[in-house]
Amino acid sequence: MRDSTIFAVFALLALANVGLAANASNGTFQAITAYAPPNITTFNAFLSLYIPKPILANSLFINQSVGPDSYMIMQLNGSPLDLAVINTTGGRFSFVLSQDGAATVLGKYLVSKYQPNVSVVDNITNTVKAYKSLAAGPINDCLQETGVINYLCTTSTNSNICLQDTCDTVPVCYKALRALGVPSPFSSGIYNFSINYGSLNTSYVQFFNYANGINQSNMAGNLQQMNDLLNAVHAYSTLLGQNPIFPFPSNLSISQITGTCASAVGFTGPWYCYSIGFCMSPYSNYTLLNRAQAQINNILSLPFTSTSIQSISSKAITNAQAFYTPVAIVAETEAFNKFINATTPGYISIEANLSFVASKFKNASLGVALSQLVGVYNGIKSAGVSQNLTHANLSLRSAEANAMKAYAGPAAQYLAVYNLALNNTALILLNELDYQSPPPWLSALATEQIGVNQKLNGQVNMSELSSINLQAASVNSQIKYALQPVSMAGVTKALLGGAVAAMLMSPSILLATKIALSPLYAAALALLIDIIIIVAIYLLTYNRLKSRRKINLTPRVQRAWTYLFTALFVLALLDALVVYAFASGANSFLPVGGFVSSLASSNTVYILTNSSVSSNPLVQQCTAAVKATFSVTSRNTTVYSTSFNGNGCTDPADPYVSGASCIDVIVSTGSPVIMINPGNSSMTYMGFYGDVLHVNGASAYGPSCPLGQLIRAG
Repeated sequence: MRDSTIFAVFALLALANVGLAANASNGTFQAITAYAPPNITTFNAFLSLYIPKPILANSLFINQSVGPDSYMIMQLNGSPLDLAVINTTGGRFSFVLSQDGAATVLGKYLVSKYQPNVSVVDNITNTVKAYKSLAAGPINDCLQETGVINYLCTTSTNSNICLQDTCDTVPVCYKALRALGVPSPFSSGIYNFSINYGSLNTSYVQFFNYANGINQSNMAGNLQQMNDLLNAVHAYSTLLGQNPIFPFPSNLSISQITGTCASAVGFTGPWYCYSIGFCMSPYSNYTLLNRAQAQINNILSLPFTSTSIQSISSKAITNAQAFYTPVAIVAETEAFNKFINATTPGYISIEANLSFVASKFKNASLGVALSQLVGVYNGIKSAGVSQNLTHANLSLRSAEANAMKAYAGPAAQYLAVYNLALNNTALILLNELDYQSPPPWLSALATEQIGVNQKLNGQVNMSELSSINLQAASVNSQIKYALQPVSMAGVTKALLGGAVAAMLMSPSILLATKIALSPLYAAALALLIDIIIIVAIYLLTYNRLKSRRKINLTPRVQRAWTYLFTALFVLALLDALVVYAFASGANSFLPVGGFVSSLASSNTVYILTNSSVSSNPLVQQCTAAVKATFSVTSRNTTVYSTSFNGNGCTDPADPYVSGASCIDVIVSTGSPVIMINPGNSSMTYMGFYGDVLHVNGASAYGPSCPLGQLIRAG
């Protein structure tokens, strides 16, 4: 059959199984709880349930309390920092599986066990004081000699102002500055000495402030700050000594200095190229400084710092989970999967309905409810076994209830118009398939319905929906009262088809041959019937009158009777030719209304799918939808389905019938047959022999296929 106008309707309108009665979660899970271990009354029984005996035999246990709660810290295989934490409060035993919970317990334990007394800081500060004291003499003298004692310059101080407030206040410095000039390595040296001394002194002050403020609660933090400040002391001590106001470095020979400085242009050489020894070199005993830092690092390496506690706690959780998982996670996963399996179908139904209506009908509340429902469901799936499933169930049911409340009003408004459009589309399809070439009025209705469906395929507001409803109602009022066309091929099949089928019952005749011969058989049968009628007329008229001598058989009368019966016989021949023409036409097209009538009166339907498309998911969805249509009606129809290749198949109603005769046997039952093949989208009811609807291509694609709509409309 041709691609008709109405097939475009199905491409434009997103057909879906949508209804007001969505299947919400029905509360299958009334009292779900997360996995709970058995009621174990002794600690040893708890350990035996979760922990392998070899590990238990080599592990140590330490009591630890945090507030009113009691815990047992397990040292795995006696390793002091390979731990697990068990809550033993109130004689109920459970592993601590949260980072915060483990860190709270282990933090108290580790700090009490490993954090040293604050007195250890005295050794560090004494070492730093010794380092500072060794350099203090030369530095203090230089402060006096350069005038820096009077004013500390910073990087934001103008260099000329710096020199005025420092070197210019000391006569010997003033004379040297005037002799060497400004700018000069000497002037820059005084400026840099002031800046670096200020930074060094600030580092010392901050270091000793942190040292003096240290206590048990801030020890780790203060020690880290002190360590950073000692790095600064080291850096500024080095910068302070690398200054031309001090003598040449003692670790360089004169030849080394000369070789390096000879190539320097202007003031671009190293500092010692311009050294004048104005001040004595400060002495920096970095060994003392390194000793102090080593003392700090040794303390910080102990497992009482925040970083160490978090790391050890994370490992403790991993250990606990390794014991807990094999026993608990299986039960929790089983409970979670059971919950998801019980609630997902209802959720999917509601979500699909809300998504469909929200995508087609503008309603803000519906969109919000849909978003909240999806968020709750996805949150539950993401949380997995780590949640209380009773609470999750209540949350989901509440979200579904809110969603359905928001859905009811918009769905009632939109789906009334939507379902009217679906009904119109199916009725137009049903009427179009009654014609080989649809009449103009039907094509016009199809075009008008396409316009309706195009509008519904977008997103409409309430005003637009009202207008669409009026247009759809107008189409419906015209199509639902349309009269089925009279088809002489259909009438001929109705009158003679059964008898012809009985005449062609022989299994030795191939199906194709039966179809080809059926018009001849119909014509022969019509001729036989006509001859019987002519003979009856002859016996009841001419012969009866003759035997009773109520007719004067003159030559003229005899000729009249001869002409009469000759004419009747000619009419019989003409009738046979007309029947042959109509029956032949039936082999190429019949109004689909005849097939729909057969469906309504038959208790059995066959669906035969070409093996080349039988595995196509879209075809499978369509056939499933067709079967579902029969299952929800009151027809009490049995649907058999199978695939075929050529004429070969297996009769689903009789497995002993298979091979080349299979389709012939099925067609010969007289039951309606839907035969699905690949090709261009079309549906054609044809065949004087048998009752077969031929469905090709996209007409059998998807859950809302045109075939399904046709069956539903019929």
